[in-house]
Amino acid sequence: MRALGWRSATRRLGFLAAFLAAWLALDRLIGSPTPRPGPALLALGVALAILGGAERLVFGRRSPELLRGLGLGRPVSQAVAAAAVVALAVVGAGLLAATALGAALRPRPDWPAVLLGVLLFHGLAEELVWRGFAFAHLRRGRTFRRAALLSTPLIALTHVPLVAEAGPAVGLAAMVVAAVTCASAKTRT
Repeated sequence: MRALGWRSATRRLGFLAAFLAAWLALDRLIGSPTPRPGPALLALGVALAILGGAERLVFGRRSPELLRGLGLGRPVSQAVAAAAVVALAVVGAGLLAATALGAALRPRPDWPAVLLGVLLFHGLAEELVWRGFAFAHLRRGRTFRRAALLSTPLIALTHVPLVAEAGPAVGLAAMVVAAVTCASAKTRT
């Protein structure tokens, strides 16, 4: 076996191991559908440590480029605009559905803590794992469409526990939201 082939296989296995370890950490550290700020911050730190270690050990990134390599840099204005449009569409769809169903929407008493927990966990920790690590690595040397196709089994795998715990409707809805927001990603390579 040539050295290049072994190195490529090692990187593929390292990528998969790091992704699964980070995802498992996120899954195990957040015990409820409503992440609290403390556990969400811990999950973000653990995911950053796992993925930072993988970037260093598996992909040979040096410290100055580690954070940039995980997508933690200055945002691209077009990506921020696309994310805002998708976020407004998701929130708008939820509000329309609530209105159509006649549901009364009232904020929870602990909404600031819930908002912070959701931001830390879903907005930062999950995005670090998905866009900053998984999608960025799958995108290198591939078209957007090919990278999105390759990420589909990973998305399905990570939503299996949600389907089992919350039911098929919630699991399917989460997969649709993940697919829509994934389509809005624009990763610099």
